[in-house]
Amino acid sequence: QGGGGCGEGAVANASQESIKTTSTWKDKPAQDEYEYGEEDDEDDDEDEDEDEDEEDSAPMFEAEARLAIKEGNTFGAPKDVNIRIIYDDEFYAARVMARALDADKQDPDLCDHMIAIQTCLEEDLSWTAMDYATENPSRKTFKLYMDSEEMINDFKDIFAQGKEFADTCEIMENNTVDPNDLYYGVGGDRD
Repeated sequence: QGGGGCGEGAVANASQESIKTTSTWKDKPAQDEYEYGEEDDEDDDEDEDEDEDEEDSAPMFEAEARLAIKEGNTFGAPKDVNIRIIYDDEFYAARVMARALDADKQDPDLCDHMIAIQTCLEEDLSWTAMDYATENPSRKTFKLYMDSEEMINDFKDIFAQGKEFADTCEIMENNTVDPNDLYYGVGGDRD
């Protein structure tokens, strides 16, 4: 589960374009949706690579739960979701994704973001992050509800592992705030 260290060329600031290009489970068609025919071999090789990528991104955590999104000063009604935390090997980071159980294929995810240095999970299972689930990325606050104490503890543990990835690889939200104002780690010293 998860990957190793940051490696060379680790991306410290995830951008909207790069997050939006990574596929989610809703993008993968069922096996019988593939059309076999006289297409060139290059396309077939790309399909095989995509299948391998999906298998490599097995969830670190996956559960059915209820997710509420803060609207103004209060949380909206919780929705039944499939929530997943996967290891995104493009950014060496943990990625949180939630999809409504009753969503159609064209419906956007309710949550899609990296766990960054700034992302903090509160005791009530709420957190705020720069979310890329919609066309217009924005900072959103989420709150998760689960019935099983075991699932809650698993979620907390995996979220904490995602924070470790973020700290190790210096994964920061890409926004207009100067990272030095938020984090005083290596390279964050001031004169």
